[in-house]
Amino acid sequence: MCKNYKVKTQDGDYFLKQYRNQISSVVHEIKLAEAFFSEKGIPVITSIFDRFQRPVFWLDGHWLSLFPFVEKKNPPFSELTDPFIESLGYMLGRIHRMGKGASYNHFQPLRLGDRTKFSIEAIELVFELQSRPSLSELEQRILDTLEKKRSWIELNNLPPKEIDLPFNCLLHGDFIYPNVFFDAQGHITHVYDFEKTCNGPRAYEVARSLIINCFDPGWSPERFQRGKIFLEAYRDVQPLPNDELIKGILMYSHDLMHSTWIEAKYVIYQINIQMKLYDRHASRIEWMSHNLNEFIEKLIE
Repeated sequence: MCKNYKVKTQDGDYFLKQYRNQISSVVHEIKLAEAFFSEKGIPVITSIFDRFQRPVFWLDGHWLSLFPFVEKKNPPFSELTDPFIESLGYMLGRIHRMGKGASYNHFQPLRLGDRTKFSIEAIELVFELQSRPSLSELEQRILDTLEKKRSWIELNNLPPKEIDLPFNCLLHGDFIYPNVFFDAQGHITHVYDFEKTCNGPRAYEVARSLIINCFDPGWSPERFQRGKIFLEAYRDVQPLPNDELIKGILMYSHDLMHSTWIEAKYVIYQINIQMKLYDRHASRIEWMSHNLNEFIEKLIE
């Protein structure tokens, strides 16, 4: 998504992060969220202040932060174990318990998909693809996925923003396994990447985190067992009734169906570095568009 660097100095190694967003007020919210959760005991990797006591600075057209370099790795999805999944659910519960006490006036609300916005962008993408003399296998899949999204939106008149969930929690915004470090026992030692932090419904983030961390390649009995481990660990910290969880899954699913940014990266801007991410995104669209109600029933049975 952006350029990051390992900086080696005589005083040690550092991590230099380049923020995607170039608007200072948004970057300020990211730093506020990092500081807020760190002060509440969440193991956030916080940035080093510069000589003006700022946690972020401007250089060559981008905002950047310098962090201590952490010599740890996070496992790929195929190596996630039950303890890892349990730790993810438990940590998200802790984040939401603290996030309910944040001052929401400082943070932008979660931005949800919109039918008109989808139409504006999808028409351009479809027109561009259909104007090409032939389509690659990937381009045909993008076209098919856009059609699945369009059909979903036509059949589901309820926009995600009209699903009845309160915007009363400061969210991490992207709480998935690549954004945490684990120890050998599967416990989370560090949390990072608050670029999508916002004020929103906790059930939305639970649903998003649950689906990406437990069901990204699809679902099977083993995946449902992982999902229940995740939810049980979350509920050890924060109560979450099934009706609220279901609304969160619906809100996330509707929001995902309205999304076009990853297709636009490839079709319009010819940026192909996120194709693995697109493959996972398309897989989610494919099974959600056919089996979402069955998925919900199996998850809460």
